[in-house]
Amino acid sequence: MGVEVEGLRETMERVESNTRSVIVGTVYEFANRVKMRTPLKTGFARNSWIVTVDRDDYGDIGNNVIEARIGAVSQMQLGQTLYINNGANYIKALENGHSRQAPQGMVAITLPEVDEITADEIADVKRAGW
Repeated sequence: MGVEVEGLRETMERVESNTRSVIVGTVYEFANRVKMRTPLKTGFARNSWIVTVDRDDYGDIGNNVIEARIGAVSQMQLGQTLYINNGANYIKALENGHSRQAPQGMVAITLPEVDEITADEIADVKRAGW
């Protein structure tokens, strides 16, 4: 005996699209918060954050590549690894509180916000008509 389920393909496509929207939104917001919390003296460290998929890459440091690479995240497949890196040679010192502008670091204070960011992205998808 077979069962035919109408509309399953459309439902699966909508689930996949909404999941991608949540992931991309969460990654972008997380990366943007880290970037904006990066101390600003010359702008080099702040503009050296990069988002990559399946490549532990530091990119073209100093060239504000978060926005340019976020599109790659929208093409992620399950099981792939996402990297958010910074190639500034003094980024570890900044993360460890070397700057008075970010005494608790940037990543360390943003990580606990991931659940909140994700919940906000899910709410946005629901408001858009899930």
